[in-house]
Amino acid sequence: MLTLNTVVTWILSFMVASAPPGRKIYYPEAQETKEEAMVRYEAVAKDIVDVVYSPNVKPLFTGPNGRAQTVSVILSVMLHESAFMRHVDLGLGKYARGDHGASWCSMQIKVGDGKTMRWNVKYDRPVAWNDSKDDIFDGYTGEELVQNRKLCISEGLKILRISFGATKGLPLDERLRVYASGDRERGSAASQARMRPAMLFFQKTAKERTFTDADVMAALEESRVPAFKPAPNTVQDIL
Repeated sequence: MLTLNTVVTWILSFMVASAPPGRKIYYPEAQETKEEAMVRYEAVAKDIVDVVYSPNVKPLFTGPNGRAQTVSVILSVMLHESAFMRHVDLGLGKYARGDHGASWCSMQIKVGDGKTMRWNVKYDRPVAWNDSKDDIFDGYTGEELVQNRKLCISEGLKILRISFGATKGLPLDERLRVYASGDRERGSAASQARMRPAMLFFQKTAKERTFTDADVMAALEESRVPAFKPAPNTVQDIL
């Protein structure tokens, strides 16, 4: 039976190859030893697994390996937005936030002093003008995103889903235009820079990635890890 360590090792192979732990980083709050970085990298990998393989979370792709392909995109986005650096991951110091302090966490979600986008938890989509207030979750602050990495991942995935939805019909490597620029007509180069490493990693590791999404989800259930919930589903949950 699949062990979750197999999935974590697969994720770590991308992180270690693209951003070697122990490399020289000059931001003071980013300093950590190779051993400390590996411990943190493993925690990042486990959080990605918990979020993306949760039945409560919709992936970017369908099919037996759609969640693994989604993981590949998240990893590439994290690499380009934060290089997996400690200070960005944990929100430490003045250099942890991009866009003049507006973008938070390893996926650099543009929150500023507000919250992530309001979300209709009943229909799992952005809020529409006539939605019932009972179905709306008001989002998370930037501080919450860096205090709970799983929220960073799940909120980032929502934006990725929106970008994919807004760029239907475009080639796969153009599907992050909206994530990168906020506009379907712009952000082509930025989208390609994020999607192509994800596509290459997913393809190159096909033989060693012997597990399916169903295998991972079964292993999570077996380990009795509670399924991650990105937001309350009912008013009762909120209360």
